[in-house]
Amino acid sequence: GIIHLLRGEVYDLNNEKVAVIGGADSVDKWARTEDVSWWMEETVTAADAEKLIENTKDLQDVIILSHDAPAQWVGRLKTWNGINAMNHLSESQRNLQTVCDKVNFKKWCFGHWHMDKELDERFECFYHNIDEIA
Repeated sequence: GIIHLLRGEVYDLNNEKVAVIGGADSVDKWARTEDVSWWMEETVTAADAEKLIENTKDLQDVIILSHDAPAQWVGRLKTWNGINAMNHLSESQRNLQTVCDKVNFKKWCFGHWHMDKELDERFECFYHNIDEIA
C-alpha cells in the first residue's frame, strides 16, 4: 500500500501520471499551539508549487491530488459548505492556484472541505466518496 506520497512529485499509477501536492493552512490555527497542534509545514509553499510545476513541465493530462483547492474555487466552496468565513485566501490556496495556472492537468482531486462534490469536469472534492481516478 501507499504510505506517503511526497509533495511536488509525480507518480505512475495505473498508467496515469499523478502529481501530488498535499498541505493546507489550518483554518483554526489561532486556537492551536504552534508545533503542538499545528505546524508551519502544513502550508503549501511557493517552493512546493514550483517543484510540482518543474516536475510536470513536459507532461500532458496529469492528475493532481491535493488537500486544499486552488484559489479560484474557494469562494464557491465556502458558499456550498455554508461557511461564513473571511474572504481571504490562504497561502496554500494561492500557491495551488499557481500550479493550476501552469500545469497541463486533466483532473484535480482534493479534500479539506468536508463535502463530496464534482465542481466541473476537471475538479472534484472528496470527503466520503471513494473513486478510482487512476
